[in-house]
Amino acid sequence: MHIVTGRWCAAALCVALVTTGCQETPHPTPPPSATTGVIKLPGNAGPTNMALAADGALWIVEHRMGAIAEVDPTGRVTQHRVPGRVVQPGSILAAQDGRTADWRLGWIDRPRGFAALIGEGKSPRSGSIRGLTVGPDGAIWFIAASTTPSVRRAHPTEGIRVMASLPGTANQVPQDGLTTGPDQAVWFTMSDGIGRVGHDGRYTRWPLPPKANPRQIIAGPDDALWFIERRGIGRITISGVVSHTPVPVPDPEWIRALTSGPDGALWFITDTQVGRLQLTGTPELWPVAGAKRLSAIVTAPDGSLWLADSRTNLVLRFRPPQ
Repeated sequence: MHIVTGRWCAAALCVALVTTGCQETPHPTPPPSATTGVIKLPGNAGPTNMALAADGALWIVEHRMGAIAEVDPTGRVTQHRVPGRVVQPGSILAAQDGRTADWRLGWIDRPRGFAALIGEGKSPRSGSIRGLTVGPDGAIWFIAASTTPSVRRAHPTEGIRVMASLPGTANQVPQDGLTTGPDQAVWFTMSDGIGRVGHDGRYTRWPLPPKANPRQIIAGPDDALWFIERRGIGRITISGVVSHTPVPVPDPEWIRALTSGPDGALWFITDTQVGRLQLTGTPELWPVAGAKRLSAIVTAPDGSLWLADSRTNLVLRFRPPQ
């Protein structure tokens, strides 16, 4: 594995990424308000996913550009072009060691630029990657949606290993439907149910009602798993007890993404709204001015929310009404 070393600063990052199209765009810190347009991404960016790193940097997948944008706490934007063949990055996460991994399991390591690619999406080794999570062992776990879908484990020095084969086809595995649960197992959604794979590779599945269409799944603040489903949000305990909360989303909108907030509630987005669900309450919804297709949501430590819109190519800072 080739690693470029050196102390990080804005200039050093550009040098490390000069062959990948690193660019910096200054941007002022947004003033506080209910909804503020913070970042205007390029017209063909198509932001689809975000991750907030421990240092306050926001990482944004620019799906249609094959790039990842980094927004530092001052509002400065740095573009990281994904190297290699033309790709469309999808999932992204901030790893425990401060690095950020995209869907090809390529590391954006700020002190060193792109350090190593340990697996390429759509290669015979890993298939099309659907979702990333840091497993209980500190490695990256993901679903390879190849001819026979499987849950796999990736480590920079140990390589990629198949942990469990899954029934069905690649079409039954949604994007980003993967997380690490409170029981230290990996949980994920399939088109007809919820699955679990333990560190020992044992696979368990719980069916859902027909047409539930589960997608993203996250670990909630209550030692349970919460997931998006058609017209609502579902909950499953680690013992497999499932419940459902309807969300009044008007046609043709969908619930697009879900996250756990610092206030102990769940926050979610539809195409044009932000919603909040208390663990024992009913959903609340707020419209987002100018939104066309909200695609990602991340909560900040101060209680505000970062929102991405894949149609307007904007990243917004949203402050919920008190």
